[in-house]
Amino acid sequence: MRKGPPRYLLGEVGRCGQCTGKYDGDANEVVTHDGNQFLDEDRIEAGWLLTCVAYPRDDFELEVTHPDVE
Repeated sequence: MRKGPPRYLLGEVGRCGQCTGKYDGDANEVVTHDGNQFLDEDRIEAGWLLTCVAYPRDDFELEVTHPDVE
C-alpha cells in the first residue's frame, strides 16, 4: 500500500481540477496559487482552490470536494 496523500492531491499541474477543495470564504485570503489553469477568479473568491498548486499563508480548514458536485 502506498503511503502519503492520495495521488489526486499530488498532481502539481493545476489544469484538471481533480484536487479542488473549498474554503469557507475567499480562497485568496488563505492561499496563493502558483500555476492554476482550472479555476477562474470568481470561483477562487467563492472559496475554491487547487491543492496541487495552492500554497497556504496560514493554517485553515478545507473541505475536499469538486465545484461540479455542488
